[in-house]
Amino acid sequence: MKNNLSRYAAQLALLGACAAFAPAAFADATWTFNSSNCSTASANTYGNSYSCSSGGSSVALTAWSTTSSGSTFANANLALYDGGFGVRNRTETLSVGQPNHSMDNSGQTDLIALNFGSATADLSALKIGWSQNDTDVSLLFYSGTGTPDFTTQLQGLTTAQLLAKGWSLVSNYSLSTSSTTAVNPANYSSSWWLVSAFNSGYGKTGDTKSDYVKLLSVAALLTTPPPPSGKLPEPSSLALLGLAFCAAVGVSRRKNNRAALAVA
Repeated sequence: MKNNLSRYAAQLALLGACAAFAPAAFADATWTFNSSNCSTASANTYGNSYSCSSGGSSVALTAWSTTSSGSTFANANLALYDGGFGVRNRTETLSVGQPNHSMDNSGQTDLIALNFGSATADLSALKIGWSQNDTDVSLLFYSGTGTPDFTTQLQGLTTAQLLAKGWSLVSNYSLSTSSTTAVNPANYSSSWWLVSAFNSGYGKTGDTKSDYVKLLSVAALLTTPPPPSGKLPEPSSLALLGLAFCAAVGVSRRKNNRAALAVA
């Protein structure tokens, strides 16, 4: 009887640890880029940024584009429209009209960088709210060590050189304005992502059409860092076991969500 009670108490403690840690460790979120969810710093300048929220989670966004030489990246203007984010590069005026006010690869290659802060994001879906001509994009994540510094790991580099500075290509995707597109089936996770108008310089070939899109939303499974080890409840080994159990639940949940998205 005593052994049964002890085993029952241990099971309750494990469930309690999971309940305490799981909400902070894993969170599914979708960020829709509109004026209600996003605020800007200096909207009408090159090198500006936006912060967009979804529940209690936020993502910071900046815009970059190859320069007039068509080779190396410089910071650009991130512009928010009804259909989502577009990019106006340094060869375009801040009042440039369509289709070049979108994220495009006509002459220069535009991209949008996403920073999820201290959380790591397993990006799972993208959606555009506007397009013209073609809708191919390239998706990259930061797989290097530490935090990327755009002055050395993006600015002044060609598309091919990004891959030598810690960025990795996930794949190229043809997006849709009518539905979300599942991405990143290998479940890569990073705090930093790049969504770019298609460019073969990242390492995969595609068609030669010009692509014009506005990025409307992204979905991801966020993993937040655990609290400092000194703040783990006693016994710490039991708490860590609870975290491991929650991690298994999170992975299973992620697979189920991906399966549901693929069916949809």
